[in-house]
Amino acid sequence: MKTMNNPTSSSRRRSSVVSTMIVTTLLAFSGGSNNSMMVVNAVPNPSSVSAGAAALKALKAMDYRYFVAGGTCAAFSHGITTPIDVVKTKLQANPKKYDGKGLIGATIQICRDKEEGGPSALLNGLGPTVFGYGIEGAMKFGVYEVMKPIFLALLGSSNKVIAFMFASFIAGSVAAVLLVPMESLRIKQVTDPSYANENIMTGLPRIIQQDGFSIMMSGVWAMLAKQVPYTFGKQVSFDLIAKFLYEVSSLPATGAH
Repeated sequence: MKTMNNPTSSSRRRSSVVSTMIVTTLLAFSGGSNNSMMVVNAVPNPSSVSAGAAALKALKAMDYRYFVAGGTCAAFSHGITTPIDVVKTKLQANPKKYDGKGLIGATIQICRDKEEGGPSALLNGLGPTVFGYGIEGAMKFGVYEVMKPIFLALLGSSNKVIAFMFASFIAGSVAAVLLVPMESLRIKQVTDPSYANENIMTGLPRIIQQDGFSIMMSGVWAMLAKQVPYTFGKQVSFDLIAKFLYEVSSLPATGAH
């Protein structure tokens, strides 16, 4: 006899996802474990309760090393490529000035242009780049690792790829939103000589005062469109490929003894 699927299962699953997001947010701002358990117990759906308990467990067992490692690596990798970012930004902002020049030609021209600072101009935006991508990397890796067990508890271990996808979506979104102000300041420092001597503490207030907060955050949708798929592709593929390689390397050797 054929069994019919529960017609409310899909709606329960959708409500579970929404409930989990609410529970996770509330737990993050909860003042203590008693309040956290009250939040978890307030969710009626069994799968949501399981995910809420997983959220509480993940937050309690949060390993700060994921945040530190991710932030350090991102800050270093993006910091050392600052000169390339400067050349790319100048090529995009002033194509007529660098018409027909590639990466090397534009770099030489920037170094010879004393009005824009000479060779030191290649380091414009270094501060916002290192600080911004430090935060971005910390959130991208740290939030991803925190969210993985939560979505695994909600969706089940059989839906690991989907769970990791949701975790990467949240991590990439948080990282992208926090990166946008630093990226706005970096572009200002590269394209506007009057921002050359500004730092993060003075540059961001100046942008808000002169251009407005909405202008400073105007690149958020483009950043989300870039960072979210990028985070999914990088984080999830790394987990799956690493797991595969670990399994292959652990297989017993075959052939000649």
